Parts: sequence; C-alpha cells; structure tokens
Amino acid sequence: MIAAAQQPSISGQIADSEGAAVAKARVLVRWDSSGSTGGPKDIGIQQDVTATTDATGHYLIVLPPGFYDVFVSAQAFTPAAAKVRVNTGRRSTFNARLNADPLITNELGDRFLPAGIEAPATLPVVKSAEMPAYPNLARLARIEGTARIKVSTDGNSIVRIAADGAHKMLLGAAQENLKTWRFYPHKPQTFTLTFIFKLEPPEVYGPVNPTIQLDLPTRVEIRTKMPTVETVTTDKPE
Repeated sequence: MIAAAQQPSISGQIADSEGAAVAKARVLVRWDSSGSTGGPKDIGIQQDVTATTDATGHYLIVLPPGFYDVFVSAQAFTPAAAKVRVNTGRRSTFNARLNADPLITNELGDRFLPAGIEAPATLPVVKSAEMPAYPNLARLARIEGTARIKVSTDGNSIVRIAADGAHKMLLGAAQENLKTWRFYPHKPQTFTLTFIFKLEPPEVYGPVNPTIQLDLPTRVEIRTKMPTVETVTTDKPE
C-alpha cells in the first residue's frame, strides 16, 4: 500500500447509507479512451480492472494516467458509478455510499441483505389520532393547498415537526392534528407526509362536514365545500 501510494491509482472506501463499511464490494474500472487524444500523458489500459473491498470497505487500484469509469456493486445494494481522472504521480479518490436496493428489499425483505445491514425501516403504524379538520377561517377565505411535513418520532408519538408549502392556517391545522397521532411501538425514525386541503363546488351556506381520505402515515386529504359568497347591496336613494 505504501509503495503504491506514489503511483497513479484510484482508491477509496465503499460504505452503506449509514456510513458503515461494505466489505466484499466489487469495484470495476474501465478506461475511457476519449482521453487518449490528449497525448502520451493519457496512456490508459485496454482491459477492465477489478478489485474487492476489504473488511473496512477500502480498495486500491494502480492504473496508468487517463479517464476511467468506476462501477461499484455489492449484494443487495443499488450500484454506483462515476467518471474519475487519474494523473501521473497522484492517487485519485472515489468514495461511494450505497443504498439498500428497493427492488430487492420490496420483494425479498431482509433475507438477502449482507450481515450487519438492516433493511430500510418500515413506516410506523398509527394507533390513534383525532379526526383532521379543514380550518373554518381558511374555508371562508377560500384558501386551499398542500402542506409538506417532515416528522420525527420517538417510537410512540411525533416529537418534531417541520412544515412548509401551504398557507399558515393550513400548516397550523396539520401540525395540531399531528400532535394527536399515536403509533404502535416502533424504532424512532423520520419520514415525510402530506396534508392536502381541497375546496370543491358547489357553494354551501354555513358549516359542512368534510370528506377525509387517509393513507396513513404518509397522506391525509381533506375536501370540503366552498362557502357561499354573500353579496351586500346598498339601496341608493331616489
């Protein structure tokens, strides 16, 4: 490793989305000959070169100067790739973070994940919550919109809320409702959900029951009827 450090090479570390080392990942390097027109400094190499990461996720490949495509793959992870420039007398670095592949985890669960790697967390199940409502002042003002909300849980309830994308009256109503959500015990996590507030014709005078569609815990849609617009007229004297 020390002797190779002064040679042109590509090195790096492969880790998962949480930063844990991925051992036995396959790193394949392929020369991009488009750089060969740049003169003798871009020698390249005709055959593909492969390496396997060690227990700490590191790899090192000694190569002639040139442009290279680097492909990284590992069991149950989505592959990663990048273009890397190798210069004379220098070590180029390519680190990659791999995500658990959703195609595999959705179909096979965690049966084929490497040892020590957890499957992506499933969303928590809502145990109880108050019925969401369309804020009356927002309805009277004919305000509608979609609130995008990022929440963090402590394993039982929501402990942090960050919301944007809608009028403050709608955001306030969504946040107040979220404070009432209780989940079945789960591993604390952070996820994103939406509250959709929608006004529909026909116009209705006075209060009205909304229509609520729930796809918990990621989507809440509240639809209600538009209020009537009262017209005030003033009779002018003859």
